[in-house]
Amino acid sequence: MRRNKNSTHRELARDARWQLPGRAHHGESPAAATREPREETGLSLPAEHLITVARIPAGSPDRHDRIAFVFATRTLRPRDLTAITLRTSEVDDRQLTPAWYATRRLHPLIVERLTEAGCHYIEQGPTSIRERAAMP
Repeated sequence: MRRNKNSTHRELARDARWQLPGRAHHGESPAAATREPREETGLSLPAEHLITVARIPAGSPDRHDRIAFVFATRTLRPRDLTAITLRTSEVDDRQLTPAWYATRRLHPLIVERLTEAGCHYIEQGPTSIRERAAMP
């Protein structure tokens, strides 16, 4: 998990939400899932398995719908851990955690992409699956 350098103090205080490494830029191929983590962490980990594709509708009229691709990679090795070098202009901190702990720190929509994983497509609204289930 990583935390954005550009996160505001308020965002960090509110649940201290973390993100997964790698975010492709507008118009970029999902292959950026390999490049971005390398740029952010120094790790060269191939995006080996597509596990989820999610459509995220625009949250406001000035935004665009987005497509999120979540890839799995190989298990980290001890030598990978020594190779981690954060790009401090983008990433504030990093943390390797067990999956159960990550689900408590990541944004609920990211958790949904991970827990609904199984190489399928999910349609995501502005709220998480838990929040939608609680709606009347």
